[in-house]
Amino acid sequence: MKIVCLVVALIVGGCSHSTTNLADTSLQSPEPELEDLSNPQQALVIGNSEYGYSPLTNPINDAKDMADMLRKMGFSVTVETNLNSHAMNKAISEFGQRLLDTQAQVGLFYFSGHGTQHDGQTFLLPINNEKIQAEVDLKQNSVQAKAILTNMEKAKKSLNIVILDAFYKNPYPNSSENFSSDEGGQMSLPRGSFIALAAAPDQFALNASDNGLYTTHLLKLLEDAKHKRVEDVFMEAHELVIEASHGEQEPWYQASFREPFCFGGCL
Repeated sequence: MKIVCLVVALIVGGCSHSTTNLADTSLQSPEPELEDLSNPQQALVIGNSEYGYSPLTNPINDAKDMADMLRKMGFSVTVETNLNSHAMNKAISEFGQRLLDTQAQVGLFYFSGHGTQHDGQTFLLPINNEKIQAEVDLKQNSVQAKAILTNMEKAKKSLNIVILDAFYKNPYPNSSENFSSDEGGQMSLPRGSFIALAAAPDQFALNASDNGLYTTHLLKLLEDAKHKRVEDVFMEAHELVIEASHGEQEPWYQASFREPFCFGGCL
């Protein structure tokens, strides 16, 4: 599958439950360090681990390692971790405004954490996901991937990239009694967009040591991605993850390019 509008979201495996009140603002990540706003390549990276329901082990590592890689590739990167719903929406809104206010030509959003599919839409979950008990809670306490793309598209840049590595198997209390994950994820993309998902709906996003399986392979490919077309990089990641997971995890992407895009420039 192919998607254009680069949205990056990476989600990794779970661990034991937490009893901490994750709605407490004291758990919000510190103010991010903004980098060079004159850079034509701008990125926002979010990693959520400390979930109220079904905490995860790897998203913080994913976010930090992806941010380091993107900086090596010439991006200015803002990193945010363990965001509740208010903080997550705020960070995404500010990133959209940043794209509007700068000379950026490429915007990239990466997310590692819990996600789900419902009514053909992909949702990214903040750490206070214990609030999600029914459909109405999902829509009020999560972020739609489509809304992220829409927010980025307002800046009218050459390319928007969204990468999502998400764990889609009912990551909220009692969800099976109220609504279930369903097939979907295909979006009508604005031109100049690319979106990549680490796994198909109702698949586990597997771990590999300190990072998610998808992120592990993507980081290795990005290390040597100079002058490679973005769709070729993600095609390779797709094949490597399928092979490593013995078919249990199948990434996909969708694209709608205005023009070819290569990391480090096309030859």
